[in-house]
Amino acid sequence: MALRKGIDIKAATVISGLADFLDGYNKRNDMKPICERIVGHPDTHKNEYIARSATYWADEINVPILIIHGAKDKHVPVEQVREFVKKLGKYKKTHTYIEYPDGEHGLKPYGLEYQDKIHQFFRKYI
Repeated sequence: MALRKGIDIKAATVISGLADFLDGYNKRNDMKPICERIVGHPDTHKNEYIARSATYWADEINVPILIIHGAKDKHVPVEQVREFVKKLGKYKKTHTYIEYPDGEHGLKPYGLEYQDKIHQFFRKYI
């Protein structure tokens, strides 16, 4: 949301991040009470869910973005992240996507590797 609101930064990184809040609500029963506490039920507050879902406003991201995600993430489905990355490409937004085929939500085995990728990314864009 900060990227959408025009925060004054030169680049951003998202690790295992939720790209579609509405999809997250629909696919994770354990998250429903939390989501409803934050924005209400999607039947009555759908626009609030969309406002928190970068997939719906990928065209408004105007800084280079590095997205790191695990294909076996059980908390944030990789499919929604892939859809977000696809939309970034459609709108010709500067982005880099790194997907770890065996990576789960915490990406623990890849910590040093992805930290290095983050440092390289920021050195390039800042």
